[in-house]
Amino acid sequence: MPAIKTINHYTLSLNEVKDLKIHENFVHKIFTSFSDLDTSILNKITNTFGNDKLTEIKFRFVARHKMVVTFIDNEFASYCFFSDRPFRFSLFKLKEGEIYFYDCFTFEKFRGRSSIYSEVRYVIDKYKDLGYKIAHVEIEENNIASQKAFNKLGFKKTQTFYVIEFLGTRIIFSKRVS
Repeated sequence: MPAIKTINHYTLSLNEVKDLKIHENFVHKIFTSFSDLDTSILNKITNTFGNDKLTEIKFRFVARHKMVVTFIDNEFASYCFFSDRPFRFSLFKLKEGEIYFYDCFTFEKFRGRSSIYSEVRYVIDKYKDLGYKIAHVEIEENNIASQKAFNKLGFKKTQTFYVIEFLGTRIIFSKRVS
């Protein structure tokens, strides 16, 4: 029996970002190429996810996507990838003047400290100043922590995708949310 994966698409107008008081000393940095990543970042990712993750990351930089990272007390705490140019993702097409966040992760030691909120907000603030209008994210239905992080920013669910993989074929149904 094929499994059905439910993925929710969230959208945010950059003029409607919610403000949240953070009591941490976050330092954020945006990376635009694989060669710019510090050895400590690469080692922590490899130790957590394995070498295949590094191959994924290289591909993302080749596709001209970017990576924002957060440091807490000089330690690599979390990251999030984003695209800031038109690109066809598996479930939707990013348009000019929009940002798409994906594959955000907080290392266990730093969970519950709003680092994803802070790093996504950091990117949003920079891109709003550049004239960008909309941000997107897609989150699997069972990923409650990510839903909470992006809801804190004001992201609203706009569409639900139902993805079925059966005998090597991928079928996608979608439903708009009012």
